[in-house]
This record gives sequence, C-alpha cells and structure tokens, in this order.
Amino acid sequence: MIPGVEGTRLNGLPTSPPILVETSFMDVAVEMRQSVTGQQEVWAHVETLPAFEIALLGHNPKGELTLILMEKRRLATDEPKVKVPGGYLVPGRSMQQKILADTGISINENGLIGTGHVIGHSEIKTPITLYYLPPEGWEKTNEPREGVRVFAATLENAAKMAMGHEVENDSSFSLIMRLYWLWRERLLLCD
Repeated sequence: MIPGVEGTRLNGLPTSPPILVETSFMDVAVEMRQSVTGQQEVWAHVETLPAFEIALLGHNPKGELTLILMEKRRLATDEPKVKVPGGYLVPGRSMQQKILADTGISINENGLIGTGHVIGHSEIKTPITLYYLPPEGWEKTNEPREGVRVFAATLENAAKMAMGHEVENDSSFSLIMRLYWLWRERLLLCD
C-alpha cells in the first residue's frame, strides 16, 4: 500500500477514493483531487521496487576491455532486446541471485563499484542504481535462463550499440556511456 494515500482528505482538500493496483513489482494509485483553486485534478502515484544494473567487465583474448550484455526477447513484441544485466531487487532476493538466475554468472557483491543512479525508463520509475564489477568479481558458473543470450562486447562496440539505439533502455545506455567515458579518460577502476 502506498503511504499517505487515504482517499478522503489530503492536506485538508477532498479526494476521491483511490484506484489501487498492487503488483509484486509496483503499486499504482490514481485518484481525483480538488486543487486549492477548486479544480478537479487526476493524481497518480507510482512506487516501484529498487532496481539495479551491473556492468560485468572482462577482457577478450586480444586484451581489449569487454562488457557482458544480455539479449532477451520481450513477450509483447518477440523482438530481441540488448541490455546490461540487472532488474528489480525483489525482497528476499539479492543482486547475486538475480544476475545468476538471468545470466548464469556468479558475482561478488562486495566488489561492486557504483557509478550513480538514473531515474528509470518506461517500466521502472524508481531510481536505478548503476554499478560495474571488474573481471575478478564474477565468473560464469551456469547457463543463462531460457530465452536469454549472454555475450561479451568490447566496451567500444557496446558504446556504439548504445549510440545506435541498439540497447533496450536508458539505464543500460547511461551505464555503458559512463563506463566508456571513464575508460577513455583512464579513470575506470579495472585492470
């Protein structure tokens, strides 16, 4: 339940009973409110679970810095979408468990390096925390879940994909471009 949404009065002004939709990933409340000028307004409040993305860095046989990406198909369109691994942080499930379930890769959360937050995208409105993990902080231990393809791209090619609108969302775009800038400026904390 979204705190502060009562459906009778808010800050002394009348409101309609809210329409509430609660799912395992988000809660939505929509209601009519009367403004201080007497106008009727539609108010919506969306509250989502925390979300994250983790760029898993590595090196190819040529010694070039690589980034692990995942491709999965969306049910609605059946189109393949490329993104950085991550998602919602569901209560009782760690980032390690989410990454392992999706990609078959085990991570050491203690080695995560934060690069900030982004507001979200069409599915996730909450701030999304962005991290990267140097090569020694992860290893492939299993196969990815069905329908997911995991692959390595050089950081330079990942940036080209992001600039070419080949990544699924703004958070993956932002993380890839942040890492690319850090790498170009020789500020990336990675061997």
